[in-house]
Amino acid sequence: MPEELTAEELEELTEEQRDYIEKVVSLFIIAYAGRLIAGHGARIIKTVREELPIIKSVQKKAGVEITDFKPGDISGWSASEVEFYRRMLLDYGGTYIVKNGILEFKDWMRDLQPALIESAEKVIIQAKQFGYTPQVLREELLKALGNEYNNRLYVGAYVESRVIEDRTKRELYADTGINYVVWYTQKDSRVRPTHQERQGKIYLLAECPSLGEPGCRCWIYPYTSKNSLMISTGGPE
Repeated sequence: MPEELTAEELEELTEEQRDYIEKVVSLFIIAYAGRLIAGHGARIIKTVREELPIIKSVQKKAGVEITDFKPGDISGWSASEVEFYRRMLLDYGGTYIVKNGILEFKDWMRDLQPALIESAEKVIIQAKQFGYTPQVLREELLKALGNEYNNRLYVGAYVESRVIEDRTKRELYADTGINYVVWYTQKDSRVRPTHQERQGKIYLLAECPSLGEPGCRCWIYPYTSKNSLMISTGGPE
């Protein structure tokens, strides 16, 4: 985090420089948001491709009809999900994370802008003091904005990737007739107590807690039934 600027330092900035900072920060946020949105769509397709063989394995073991679902079959939902994410990110200034097993909106994007502006202001002041060339100024601005952005995004990006993986799995399970899932943990000392209680527990799909809490490494597997027995992919015991 940059040091807080004094009133005297802030007075060194002209109105033109403040306008420049506003534009730089806005463009920076838009560019990074674009990368996040593109990555969101890619995560959906990756999850579908990885999950379909698991679903088919479960169905085969249970002796039920094996789905002929293809990754492209989820394209409509994927497009609406990416658009929903875009609106959350750009229009509402944040996205959903998981807290205590449920989705919660976090306006990290809106909170990010003033911090980026402060970082940029500090760089502009240093540029005036040390006579930066335009190229050096650009490099230092990108470095300062990137550091601030990445510090705040590190946990958020991980949590968001787990959230979309979770949402994609649930949509895919519902579309392929999977009504139950089982919760697995890593079974080590780092697993939080609330998640330890879920180890091996079978849930109705609609009632399973959400994945994606910060630091969570748990996952869910699909279950289906054969002669009233629950069949899974043979995940870890």
